Amino acid sequence: MGHLSPVSVLFADARGFTSLIHGYGPEEITPFIDEFFKRCYNIVINHDGIMDHFRGDAILGFSMCPSDTRITSPAPSPPRRRSNRPCPRLT
Repeated sequence: MGHLSPVSVLFADARGFTSLIHGYGPEEITPFIDEFFKRCYNIVINHDGIMDHFRGDAILGFSMCPSDTRITSPAPSPPRRRSNRPCPRLT
């Protein structure tokens, strides 16, 4: 039987992306959305989370509350270095 557990959830999408894609082609949009997905992915993974899915310009990730001892998992990996690089600009 299942049980209730606290979780952290990250749902993020790129603000204004839908209107943005109408003015640019795939060559301009792809580096932007790739960088967005990489940053979101790293945030979730660096907090021992799991990516649920990428859809359009949105992501959904979650992680279990660290105080929940009923969940067993391998030792967390060391944190990755955060990127301070700006996202590519569309001009």
